[in-house]
Formats: sequence, C-alpha cells, structure tokens
Amino acid sequence: MQDIITYEQPLNERIRMFLRLDHLFRKTTATLEGTSSWDSRTTMGGLIAILELLSRTDVKNEILKDLERHQITLSRLQTKAGVDHDMLQKTLDELERYSSQLHAIDTPLGLSLRDTDLIAGLTQRGGMIESLCSFDVPAYHFWLSKPAEERVTQQKAWFHALQVVEHPIRLLVSIIRESTVPASKVAVEGFYQQSLSTNSPYLLLRVILPASAPYFAEISAGKHRFTVRFMQPRANQRPLQYSEDVEFKLSCCAL
Repeated sequence: MQDIITYEQPLNERIRMFLRLDHLFRKTTATLEGTSSWDSRTTMGGLIAILELLSRTDVKNEILKDLERHQITLSRLQTKAGVDHDMLQKTLDELERYSSQLHAIDTPLGLSLRDTDLIAGLTQRGGMIESLCSFDVPAYHFWLSKPAEERVTQQKAWFHALQVVEHPIRLLVSIIRESTVPASKVAVEGFYQQSLSTNSPYLLLRVILPASAPYFAEISAGKHRFTVRFMQPRANQRPLQYSEDVEFKLSCCAL
C-alpha cells in the first residue's frame, strides 16, 4: 500500500493532454497481459481511448516541440556542478531518440491501427465501448471468445504500434514531475493560496499528502494564482472544507 497520495493540476491544455495519455497508457499496460475476456475489454477500451485522443489533436507536433524544448533546457545543465551527468546524458539521448522516431513517421499517429477492421468498428462506437454487449459488435464478441494467448499476442502487437507515443509521453511527464523539489506548506484551516509568477513557465501543480489523511485536495488554478482546499468527505453529504491546519508538500513544476 502506498504511503502518499498525489493530486495534480495541469496548467495548460498540452500538459492536460500529456497527463491523460500517460494515464491511459498505464491503465492499458496494467491489463495488457491479463488472460480473461474482461482484461481484454479493459485493454481495448484504453487502446480506443488513446486512438481517439491521437485523432483529435496534433499530438505529434506537440510532443516534438516539448522534446526539443527539454533538450535545449537540459543541455544547459551539462556544465553545472552537482549534476548527475550520466543520468543527464541518458535523458538527453532518450529525448533525441524519441524525437528522431517521431520525425520518421510520415502518417497520422495510430493510422495503421485505425485501419484494422476490428478497431475501426470499435472506434465508431466511441464512448460506448465500455458498455458494448455481444449483440452490439459481433466481430468483437467473436474476438473476445478466442484463446487468451491469441488475444494477448494481438493486443501486444497493437499496443507496440503506439509505443512511439507512449515512450516520449512517459519521459516528458516524468521530467515535468521531477523538475521541482516538493516544498513544505501549511493550509490554514484547510485553505492555501499562492501567486504564480508570470516569469516562470509553470506547467503542473502537485499536492502530496499522506495516504492516511482524512481529506483530499481540490486544486483550482488560473493564470496568476492558485488555491488548494482540503476537503473532508461526509456520508450522504457534500464534502466539507477541513477546519484545521493541514501540512502538505507542494511542487510547482516549471521548465
């Protein structure tokens, strides 16, 4: 069981999209090798959701811009003392490799998968995929009835085609999350507010609490400031702001 729980708030649409993709890739990976038909349903639901996101926005260019931006930013650390140069070089090499892989793709991301008959049929159902029954898409019902080994092998092949997106997304999100050392803060009577300097390119807010805390964090952010309210759940009632001071860790991630 984890000791801490982290609440995040993206500060622009690009980071929101990156976090959503990272979430979907992790969700899909968790059931990718599951042998039950329910595991396969969850995996396919994640796969379709990823493809829908990739088709809605120009994800490729957004990823490339961030890969190149981080290469420039991190390269400036090569001459600084106290830096783990081996780790820095490894990260720079990964940024360069993922950038080259994406540049080499001359078709829309996920196009080869969307052209697959089964996936095309599921994509047309959009948000209904989680509730599809045997009578909705017979081809899907037929596929789910195949032996587990065959389904898992097929899923891995489909998922492998998306790793050109998964790997850079996971790296970019990791770099952003680790860009700042968490600072200790106190929310007076469950409320905390802080200004955001316009001189720093803030991307993500992270509030870290003990997993045992009896409250959760609600983060609201604008261009110039953000607030954190610690809310205590109540049975059959709306959550109530915690009335005592709350000690927590805060990361204002910027690159």
